[in-house]
Amino acid sequence: MEQISVEVERDGLGRFLGGGIPRGTMMLVTGENGAGKSALCQRLVYSFLLHGAEVTYISTEMATKGFSDQMRSLDYAVDDHLLSKALTFVPVFPMIKGHLPGHYLGRLLTEPRLFERDVTVIDCLSTMLRNEDEESLFRAIRYFKDVASRNKLVILTADPADVRDSMNQIMRSASDIFIDVVVDTSEGMIEHLLYIRRFLMAKNRVGQITGFRIEPGVGLILDITRVV
Repeated sequence: MEQISVEVERDGLGRFLGGGIPRGTMMLVTGENGAGKSALCQRLVYSFLLHGAEVTYISTEMATKGFSDQMRSLDYAVDDHLLSKALTFVPVFPMIKGHLPGHYLGRLLTEPRLFERDVTVIDCLSTMLRNEDEESLFRAIRYFKDVASRNKLVILTADPADVRDSMNQIMRSASDIFIDVVVDTSEGMIEHLLYIRRFLMAKNRVGQITGFRIEPGVGLILDITRVV
């Protein structure tokens, strides 16, 4: 199975994930607001671009300038990739008090050009599901799986608090790769944890759990003492 490399010399995420993400897969990253799921996706996108993949990033949270500034602040600068069209950033607007108009997800799926690149990231899918039912989610999942079957990678993020438990279960069950980002509070300390719940078609050994932190000017840093 061909992989898209996630190796970046300055951190250990690539080794933790077995060196890359297999093409032909749908990946789900879940976590509550502020857990770090978007930062993880941004780190992955940066490495995909470094290794020659083309990416479309669809965001329900940021405008293009905010995304560019955020990536630059983490030392994941992507301005050159935006200019060269290797990276296409798609802000999902209009946002109305944090909510999307009804049935936006269906309209998104009628734009096949958004899914032509090697990688498509939708951050955050659960925002689009607030006005949808299970049948709409099933249609979307079938579409994403069809896209992935064309030797591509589809990455979805979701906040479990946004949608019903039944919809969370559908997304988790359908995903080839399922990563859960958790904020843990222990003895007054806040720790971000990365759990690999499922990782099909891995080429190399993949870790199970690791701590991490996000630092301005540095990006994502793994706590190697917690890698399992």
